[in-house]
Amino acid sequence: MNKLAALSLQSASPYCLVLPPKFGVATWPAAMIVWSPGFISTPHRHPAMQLIIALQGSLKIRGAGQRAWKRGEAAVIRSNAIHAIDSRDTTVVLTYVHAQSELGAAL
Repeated sequence: MNKLAALSLQSASPYCLVLPPKFGVATWPAAMIVWSPGFISTPHRHPAMQLIIALQGSLKIRGAGQRAWKRGEAAVIRSNAIHAIDSRDTTVVLTYVHAQSELGAAL
């Protein structure tokens, strides 16, 4: 991720903001990418489609009404799907894509 952060610092894009090395955000009209230390969330949903990737190891995810966690290195979550994430053991990259954008339609 440090290489990605360095590249984004060199970018002329007005949509890119780099925070301290463990955290970062890159945005453009149809999507937002965030990287950060892992976390645990309560069940929630959002209008954007979400892709979450563990940079080392794995993460856990579960949908609405599920008691058991599913482990994996990445997950794609559809728009407005209720879900919870436990990624406390890794650094993650979260990508949020506007579901009705051209990019969202392609996914």
